[in-house]
Amino acid sequence: MQKNDEGHWVDGRTAVAKYHLQARCNAKIMEMTCHYLDQLCGDGTPPKVTTMTAKARVDKETGELLEPKQTTVKKYSFTYAMAWDRLSSGRGLVSRFDRQTLELLSLLIAASRRLTPVTSIGDDLMGEIEAWREKLRSIHEFVDNGQKPVYLTQRLRRSPEQLQAAMKVCHPAPDGTWRVDLDQLRDKLRALDADCPSEPKEADKWWWQQGRLDYSAHYNIRTGRRFTGEGFDSKAVRDALEWIWEVPSVTTPMDREAINHDLGLVDDWRNEVRKFREIKKPTSADKEEVVSFLRVLVPALSTARNGFIRD
Repeated sequence: MQKNDEGHWVDGRTAVAKYHLQARCNAKIMEMTCHYLDQLCGDGTPPKVTTMTAKARVDKETGELLEPKQTTVKKYSFTYAMAWDRLSSGRGLVSRFDRQTLELLSLLIAASRRLTPVTSIGDDLMGEIEAWREKLRSIHEFVDNGQKPVYLTQRLRRSPEQLQAAMKVCHPAPDGTWRVDLDQLRDKLRALDADCPSEPKEADKWWWQQGRLDYSAHYNIRTGRRFTGEGFDSKAVRDALEWIWEVPSVTTPMDREAINHDLGLVDDWRNEVRKFREIKKPTSADKEEVVSFLRVLVPALSTARNGFIRD
Protein backbone atom coordinates (compact mmCIF):
# COMPACT_ATOMS: atom_id res chain seq x y z
CA MET A 1 0.00 0.00 0.00
CA GLN A 2 1.16 3.53 -0.77
CA LYS A 3 -0.30 7.03 -1.08
CA ASN A 4 -0.93 8.60 -4.45
CA ASP A 5 -0.50 12.29 -5.29
CA GLU A 6 -3.91 13.06 -3.80
CA GLY A 7 -2.97 11.39 -0.51
CA HIS A 8 -5.26 8.39 -0.98
CA TRP A 9 -4.12 4.84 -0.18
CA VAL A 10 -3.69 2.68 -3.30
CA ASP A 11 -2.26 -0.80 -3.86
CA GLY A 12 -0.07 0.23 -6.79
CA ARG A 13 -1.12 -2.56 -9.14
CA THR A 14 -1.78 -0.08 -11.95
CA ALA A 15 1.71 1.46 -11.74
CA VAL A 16 3.77 1.38 -14.93
CA ALA A 17 7.53 0.76 -14.80
CA LYS A 18 9.33 3.09 -17.21
CA TYR A 19 12.97 2.33 -16.51
CA HIS A 20 15.12 -0.77 -16.28
CA LEU A 21 18.11 -1.23 -13.98
CA GLN A 22 20.38 -4.24 -14.53
CA ALA A 23 23.09 -5.07 -11.97
CA ARG A 24 25.64 -7.88 -12.27
CA CYS A 25 25.78 -10.47 -9.51
CA ASN A 26 26.55 -14.09 -8.73
CA ALA A 27 23.69 -16.55 -9.31
CA LYS A 28 24.08 -18.33 -5.95
CA ILE A 29 24.14 -15.10 -4.01
CA MET A 30 21.14 -13.77 -5.95
CA GLU A 31 19.15 -16.90 -5.09
CA MET A 32 20.12 -16.55 -1.44
CA THR A 33 19.14 -12.87 -1.50
CA CYS A 34 15.72 -13.73 -2.93
CA HIS A 35 15.20 -16.43 -0.30
CA TYR A 36 16.06 -14.33 2.74
CA LEU A 37 14.22 -11.21 1.55
CA ASP A 38 11.09 -13.31 1.09
CA GLN A 39 11.57 -15.02 4.46
CA LEU A 40 12.07 -11.73 6.27
CA CYS A 41 9.57 -9.50 4.47
CA GLY A 42 7.22 -11.73 2.47
CA ASP A 43 3.72 -12.78 3.41
CA GLY A 44 4.68 -16.39 4.10
CA THR A 45 3.25 -17.94 0.94
CA PRO A 46 5.55 -20.37 -0.94
CA PRO A 47 7.27 -18.95 -4.03
CA LYS A 48 5.46 -19.68 -7.28
CA VAL A 49 7.42 -21.41 -10.02
CA THR A 50 6.58 -20.02 -13.44
CA THR A 51 7.94 -20.25 -16.99
CA MET A 52 8.93 -17.01 -18.68
CA THR A 53 10.00 -16.23 -22.22
CA ALA A 54 13.65 -15.30 -22.58
CA LYS A 55 16.02 -14.57 -25.43
CA ALA A 56 17.68 -17.74 -26.66
CA ARG A 57 21.47 -17.93 -26.40
CA VAL A 58 23.31 -19.52 -29.32
CA ASP A 59 27.00 -20.38 -29.74
CA LYS A 60 28.30 -17.95 -32.36
CA GLU A 61 30.71 -20.45 -33.87
CA THR A 62 28.74 -23.70 -33.89
CA GLY A 63 25.18 -22.38 -33.85
CA GLU A 64 24.42 -24.71 -30.92
CA LEU A 65 21.57 -23.64 -28.68
CA LEU A 66 23.06 -22.86 -25.26
CA GLU A 67 19.93 -21.67 -23.48
CA PRO A 68 16.30 -22.15 -24.59
CA LYS A 69 13.79 -19.39 -25.23
CA GLN A 70 11.97 -20.22 -22.04
CA THR A 71 13.32 -20.26 -18.52
CA THR A 72 11.84 -21.36 -15.21
CA VAL A 73 11.89 -18.74 -12.44
CA LYS A 74 10.54 -18.36 -8.92
CA LYS A 75 8.18 -15.54 -8.08
CA TYR A 76 8.32 -14.43 -4.46
CA SER A 77 5.78 -12.47 -2.44
CA PHE A 78 8.53 -9.93 -1.68
CA THR A 79 11.23 -9.44 -4.30
CA TYR A 80 14.64 -7.82 -4.56
CA ALA A 81 13.08 -5.18 -6.85
CA MET A 82 10.66 -4.21 -4.06
CA ALA A 83 13.55 -4.08 -1.57
CA TRP A 84 15.66 -1.93 -3.89
CA ASP A 85 12.79 0.47 -4.52
CA ARG A 86 12.41 1.05 -0.79
CA LEU A 87 16.09 1.15 0.16
CA SER A 88 17.16 3.38 -2.75
CA SER A 89 14.47 5.92 -1.86
CA GLY A 90 15.61 6.18 1.77
CA ARG A 91 12.95 3.96 3.30
CA GLY A 92 13.51 0.76 5.25
CA LEU A 93 12.13 -2.74 4.93
CA VAL A 94 9.01 -3.96 6.74
CA SER A 95 9.43 -7.26 8.57
CA ARG A 96 6.89 -10.04 8.08
CA PHE A 97 5.63 -9.52 11.64
CA ASP A 98 5.17 -5.78 11.11
CA ARG A 99 3.52 -6.46 7.76
CA GLN A 100 0.92 -8.63 9.47
CA THR A 101 0.45 -5.98 12.18
CA LEU A 102 -0.11 -3.37 9.45
CA GLU A 103 -2.94 -5.46 8.03
CA LEU A 104 -4.64 -5.45 11.44
CA LEU A 105 -3.96 -1.75 11.86
CA SER A 106 -5.54 -1.02 8.46
CA LEU A 107 -8.69 -2.82 9.63
CA LEU A 108 -8.79 -0.64 12.75
CA ILE A 109 -8.26 2.55 10.73
CA ALA A 110 -11.23 1.59 8.55
CA ALA A 111 -13.27 0.67 11.63
CA SER A 112 -12.40 3.95 13.36
CA ARG A 113 -14.47 5.80 10.79
CA ARG A 114 -17.52 4.01 12.18
CA LEU A 115 -16.95 5.52 15.61
CA THR A 116 -19.24 8.42 14.77
CA PRO A 117 -21.79 9.98 17.14
CA VAL A 118 -25.51 9.53 16.50
CA THR A 119 -26.33 12.59 18.59
CA SER A 120 -24.51 15.61 19.96
CA ILE A 121 -21.54 14.58 22.12
CA GLY A 122 -19.61 17.81 22.66
CA ASP A 123 -16.37 19.13 21.17
CA ASP A 124 -14.04 17.58 23.78
CA LEU A 125 -15.14 14.00 23.19
CA MET A 126 -15.21 14.48 19.42
CA GLY A 127 -11.70 15.93 19.63
CA GLU A 128 -10.48 12.78 21.44
CA ILE A 129 -11.91 10.60 18.70
CA GLU A 130 -10.28 12.68 15.94
CA ALA A 131 -6.94 12.65 17.77
CA TRP A 132 -7.15 8.86 18.04
CA ARG A 133 -7.84 8.50 14.32
CA GLU A 134 -4.93 10.76 13.45
CA LYS A 135 -2.65 8.78 15.75
CA LEU A 136 -3.59 5.53 14.00
CA ARG A 137 -2.82 7.03 10.59
CA SER A 138 0.50 8.42 11.82
CA ILE A 139 1.53 5.08 13.33
CA HIS A 140 0.57 3.23 10.14
CA GLU A 141 2.82 5.55 8.16
CA PHE A 142 5.65 5.08 10.67
CA VAL A 143 5.49 1.27 10.56
CA ASP A 144 5.02 1.21 6.78
CA ASN A 145 8.16 3.31 6.35
CA GLY A 146 10.14 0.28 7.54
CA GLN A 147 13.41 -0.20 9.38
CA LYS A 148 17.02 -0.32 8.26
CA PRO A 149 18.01 -3.97 7.72
CA VAL A 150 20.84 -5.60 9.63
CA TYR A 151 23.45 -7.05 7.29
CA LEU A 152 25.53 -10.14 7.97
CA THR A 153 28.59 -8.00 7.21
CA GLN A 154 27.63 -5.85 10.22
CA ARG A 155 26.69 -8.78 12.43
CA LEU A 156 30.00 -10.59 11.92
CA ARG A 157 32.09 -7.49 11.13
CA ARG A 158 33.30 -9.07 7.92
CA SER A 159 33.56 -7.89 4.32
CA PRO A 160 31.47 -9.41 1.51
CA GLU A 161 34.65 -11.02 0.13
CA GLN A 162 35.34 -12.71 3.47
CA LEU A 163 31.79 -14.01 3.71
CA GLN A 164 31.92 -15.31 0.15
CA ALA A 165 35.21 -17.08 0.83
CA ALA A 166 33.68 -18.82 3.86
CA MET A 167 30.43 -19.69 2.07
CA LYS A 168 32.41 -21.36 -0.71
CA VAL A 169 33.76 -23.92 1.78
CA CYS A 170 30.56 -24.29 3.83
CA HIS A 171 28.26 -27.23 3.21
CA PRO A 172 25.48 -26.18 0.80
CA ALA A 173 21.83 -27.07 1.27
CA PRO A 174 20.72 -30.45 -0.19
CA ASP A 175 19.56 -28.74 -3.39
CA GLY A 176 22.89 -26.94 -3.78
CA THR A 177 21.65 -23.53 -2.71
CA TRP A 178 23.45 -21.35 -0.18
CA ARG A 179 21.95 -20.97 3.29
CA VAL A 180 23.66 -19.34 6.25
CA ASP A 181 24.58 -21.42 9.29
CA LEU A 182 26.13 -18.87 11.64
CA ASP A 183 28.13 -21.39 13.70
CA GLN A 184 29.51 -23.10 10.63
CA LEU A 185 30.23 -19.76 8.98
CA ARG A 186 32.18 -18.53 12.01
CA ASP A 187 34.21 -21.76 12.10
CA LYS A 188 35.13 -21.42 8.42
CA LEU A 189 36.10 -17.77 8.88
CA ARG A 190 38.38 -18.64 11.80
CA ALA A 191 40.01 -21.38 9.71
CA LEU A 192 40.59 -18.95 6.85
CA ASP A 193 41.98 -16.34 9.24
CA ALA A 194 44.79 -18.75 10.12
CA ASP A 195 45.97 -18.79 6.48
CA CYS A 196 45.47 -15.10 5.81
CA PRO A 197 48.61 -12.90 5.41
CA SER A 198 49.20 -10.46 8.26
CA GLU A 199 50.09 -7.45 6.09
CA PRO A 200 46.82 -5.48 5.47
CA LYS A 201 47.22 -4.93 1.73
CA GLU A 202 48.22 -8.52 1.15
CA ALA A 203 45.32 -9.66 3.35
CA ASP A 204 42.80 -7.68 1.29
CA LYS A 205 44.20 -9.17 -1.92
CA TRP A 206 44.16 -12.67 -0.42
CA TRP A 207 40.53 -12.40 0.71
CA TRP A 208 39.52 -11.05 -2.70
CA GLN A 209 41.16 -14.02 -4.41
CA GLN A 210 39.61 -16.51 -1.99
CA GLY A 211 36.14 -14.99 -2.15
CA ARG A 212 35.93 -13.96 -5.79
CA LEU A 213 32.82 -15.29 -7.52
CA ASP A 214 31.92 -15.01 -11.18
CA TYR A 215 29.13 -12.64 -12.15
CA SER A 216 26.79 -15.23 -13.62
CA ALA A 217 23.42 -13.47 -13.20
CA HIS A 218 21.76 -10.07 -13.04
CA TYR A 219 19.41 -8.23 -10.73
CA ASN A 220 16.81 -7.01 -13.23
CA ILE A 221 14.80 -4.15 -11.73
CA ARG A 222 11.98 -2.35 -13.47
CA THR A 223 11.08 0.92 -11.82
CA GLY A 224 8.99 4.01 -12.32
CA ARG A 225 11.72 6.30 -11.01
CA ARG A 226 14.58 7.57 -13.13
CA PHE A 227 18.05 7.03 -11.68
CA THR A 228 20.49 9.91 -11.82
CA GLY A 229 23.41 7.64 -12.62
CA GLU A 230 26.07 8.29 -9.99
CA GLY A 231 25.86 5.81 -7.13
CA PHE A 232 23.26 3.63 -8.84
CA ASP A 233 25.65 1.09 -10.31
CA SER A 234 25.92 -2.66 -9.88
CA LYS A 235 27.96 -2.36 -6.68
CA ALA A 236 25.38 -0.05 -5.11
CA VAL A 237 22.63 -2.57 -5.86
CA ARG A 238 24.65 -5.48 -4.48
CA ASP A 239 25.58 -3.51 -1.34
CA ALA A 240 21.91 -2.72 -0.70
CA LEU A 241 20.42 -6.16 -1.37
CA GLU A 242 22.99 -8.78 -0.46
CA TRP A 243 23.79 -10.26 2.97
CA ILE A 244 20.62 -8.94 4.62
CA TRP A 245 20.30 -11.04 7.76
CA GLU A 246 17.58 -9.37 9.84
CA VAL A 247 14.80 -6.84 9.43
CA PRO A 248 13.90 -5.45 12.89
CA SER A 249 10.25 -5.33 13.94
CA VAL A 250 8.89 -2.27 15.72
CA THR A 251 5.55 -3.83 16.66
CA THR A 252 4.96 -6.45 19.36
CA PRO A 253 2.33 -9.06 20.22
CA MET A 254 1.03 -6.60 22.84
CA ASP A 255 0.43 -4.04 20.07
CA ARG A 256 -1.66 -6.61 18.21
CA GLU A 257 -3.63 -7.34 21.37
CA ALA A 258 -4.34 -3.62 21.66
CA ILE A 259 -5.56 -3.45 18.06
CA ASN A 260 -7.81 -6.49 18.44
CA HIS A 261 -9.16 -5.09 21.71
CA ASP A 262 -10.15 -1.84 20.01
CA LEU A 263 -11.69 -3.64 17.06
CA GLY A 264 -13.93 -5.32 19.61
CA LEU A 265 -14.82 -1.94 21.16
CA VAL A 266 -15.82 -0.55 17.78
CA ASP A 267 -18.05 -3.59 17.23
CA ASP A 268 -19.64 -2.91 20.64
CA TRP A 269 -20.33 0.66 19.53
CA ARG A 270 -21.90 -0.50 16.27
CA ASN A 271 -24.23 -2.78 18.23
CA GLU A 272 -25.15 0.12 20.54
CA VAL A 273 -25.88 2.36 17.56
CA ARG A 274 -28.01 -0.37 15.98
CA LYS A 275 -30.12 -0.62 19.13
CA PHE A 276 -30.44 3.17 19.33
CA ARG A 277 -31.65 3.48 15.75
CA GLU A 278 -34.29 0.84 16.37
CA ILE A 279 -35.95 3.30 18.75
CA LYS A 280 -38.53 5.19 16.69
CA LYS A 281 -38.68 8.27 18.92
CA PRO A 282 -35.58 8.40 21.16
CA THR A 283 -36.02 10.38 24.35
CA SER A 284 -33.45 12.59 26.05
CA ALA A 285 -32.66 9.66 28.34
CA ASP A 286 -32.04 7.41 25.31
CA LYS A 287 -29.67 9.98 23.81
CA GLU A 288 -27.84 10.45 27.10
CA GLU A 289 -27.44 6.69 27.41
CA VAL A 290 -25.77 6.33 24.04
CA VAL A 291 -23.52 9.34 24.72
CA SER A 292 -22.55 7.88 28.08
CA PHE A 293 -21.64 4.62 26.33
CA LEU A 294 -19.29 6.57 24.05
CA ARG A 295 -17.81 8.50 26.99
CA VAL A 296 -16.84 5.19 28.60
CA LEU A 297 -15.65 3.60 25.35
CA VAL A 298 -13.21 6.29 24.15
CA PRO A 299 -10.94 6.29 27.27
CA ALA A 300 -10.88 2.48 27.06
CA LEU A 301 -9.23 2.50 23.61
CA SER A 302 -5.91 0.72 24.08
CA THR A 303 -4.32 2.11 20.91
CA ALA A 304 -4.99 5.66 22.08
CA ARG A 305 -2.83 5.22 25.17
CA ASN A 306 0.87 6.00 25.52
CA GLY A 307 3.07 2.99 24.87
CA PHE A 308 1.31 1.81 21.73
CA ILE A 309 4.02 0.95 19.17
CA ARG A 310 6.27 4.01 19.14
CA ASP A 311 5.25 6.16 22.11
